[in-house]
Amino acid sequence: MLRVLVLFHIAIVSLGNDPPGHMQPIGSHRPPEESFTVLSRVPNPLEFYEKYMSKRTPVVFKGAIAGTPALNKWSDDLYLSNSFGEEVVDLEIGKKENRSGDTGSTTLADFLKRYKDEDIYLVNDLPMKMQKEWQVPRCLLCGGYTDYLNFCYIW
Repeated sequence: MLRVLVLFHIAIVSLGNDPPGHMQPIGSHRPPEESFTVLSRVPNPLEFYEKYMSKRTPVVFKGAIAGTPALNKWSDDLYLSNSFGEEVVDLEIGKKENRSGDTGSTTLADFLKRYKDEDIYLVNDLPMKMQKEWQVPRCLLCGGYTDYLNFCYIW
């Protein structure tokens, strides 16, 4: 009798209507709260202010760092190791996001030697020495916007 009840219960659950967004990407259960613009370029400062900042309109700059010196240089592990290898960085053990998992610290040079063969993940603010090579888009350099750019994480 127990088996019959359990099987009947499973059948009812699986045949019922799924709630909106079930087994879909996060946020699929409802329409977006607001839309946003996706640009394939970085706007000039005036355009950014007039079209987006002053109207509080969200905007995404797709490919904003393409072609920047940092992106080109930082694609080379040897360059990173030679230039910034002594920087101490934080890492997580296990490449799946798990904020309660094991963590540790090491040098960037040591991380670069290990990350391809070990299950480790770099989670760190951009070290100050590396920030000298980083370029903030021009439209964010005026109006005090950089005061609100508190962190630049490397993942």
